[in-house]
Formats: sequence, C-alpha cells, structure tokens
Amino acid sequence: TTVTVVAPGTVQEGAGLGPNGGTLSLDAGDVLLVASTLVAGADLSGTQITSSAPVLVWVGHAAANVPLGRSYADHLEASLPPLSALGTDYLVVRPGNPSGAADGARHQVKIVGTADGTKLTLDPPIPGGPAMVNAGQSTTFEATADFRLRSSQPVVVGLFMEGSQTPGFSSLGDPSQVVLMPTNPQRQQVDFVALRAHAPVFAQLIAPVGASIALDGTPVSGWSAAIGASGYAVAH
Repeated sequence: TTVTVVAPGTVQEGAGLGPNGGTLSLDAGDVLLVASTLVAGADLSGTQITSSAPVLVWVGHAAANVPLGRSYADHLEASLPPLSALGTDYLVVRPGNPSGAADGARHQVKIVGTADGTKLTLDPPIPGGPAMVNAGQSTTFEATADFRLRSSQPVVVGLFMEGSQTPGFSSLGDPSQVVLMPTNPQRQQVDFVALRAHAPVFAQLIAPVGASIALDGTPVSGWSAAIGASGYAVAH
C-alpha cells in the first residue's frame, strides 16, 4: 500500500519521512508512526494522508495540557474518519462539568478545513469562533455553550475536554479527545459502552426537540432548550 503524508513542516524525520512528510510503502499489519517535532507549538493538524488501499489512522498526543499551560496533562487518542465520512452539519455539545451537568461546562473545539474558503456558521455565535477556514488550516477556540456548526465544505471537528484546573472544575477531570461525526437525522438507535469501573459515567444525548428517547428502556428527561435554531436539544 502506497501511503503519502503531506504535513505542515513539523514532522520528525525518519522512516522515509521528511519535515513535510513523504511517500512510502506499507504491507498488511505494518504501522507507521508520524510524530511532530519536539518543539512547543508543533502541530500536525491539517496533515493530509492518502493511500492506494484502505488504512486506519489514529491521532493523539502523549501528554497534552488543554488548554496549553493548564494542569494537568493526559494522553489523547481518537480514530480519524476518512474524508468521505465528513460532513457540513455538526451539533457541538459540551461534555458536561465534573458532576455531569451543563452548568459551567466548557471545552476546546478545533476545526480543520478540507477546502479553501470554507465558510463557517455557528448558531448561536460563540465568542472567538471562526468565520472561515482553508484547506489544511486548523483553528481552535473555547466554547462555553452548545452550538450548531454549518460549513460550506466538509470539515473535521475535534472536541477536547479541559484539564482539572479549569475554573469551576474542582480539580476533577483530565483532557480527553473525540472526533465528532456529522449530524445524521436518520439515526434512530445508538449502542455505546460505559465502563462501570470508571464510575460515575456521564453521557450527553442529542435529539430533535420533542422526540421520545429511551436509555436502556427508561425514558430520558431533563432536556435543554433548543440549540440555537437547530431544532435539537441535549440531555446530560
């Protein structure tokens, strides 16, 4: 499988890759580690990976402070969807505060463009939220409210939980990462795993306003007001 990596000049050299990436061959079961240089602020966001056959791509960080400079650090990891699975409509919901509620909840949102001149609309508007992103460009901002993101071209949306020293977090919680999937109004059932050993466990459910939603057969209550004009609400 021929794999081509096009990076923004921050790749550690080795395995056939230079600072801007390169092209190499992988066999079934081979693993290629693409790492950023060990320089503060080095970021692989916007790196493009193409291959002659399907490959699995994981992204992450060995020990990230979110936001930069705030304790405490933790490892991040998430699987990256292919361009064909991206969309132009996302419901961006905060992960909840350490008690699982929405009060005071906040997180960092990163948007990566796939096409130049991609227009972004945030509803409701979020202070510091971007209006446009180009191909390979990434932009990060803090969101203290839930919002709907619409884009003129497909984008990648990453969500990052903040460290435990965030005001109001009571020294609870560590950074975590998830890559958001676009809105799918046809999805009527979702199966997910909650690790009892890590109790308490919290979940955020997003559904059309007025929809009848059950969790393991029990009706869900406590829905928020609609997220902007999206017609969707969230339950923590």
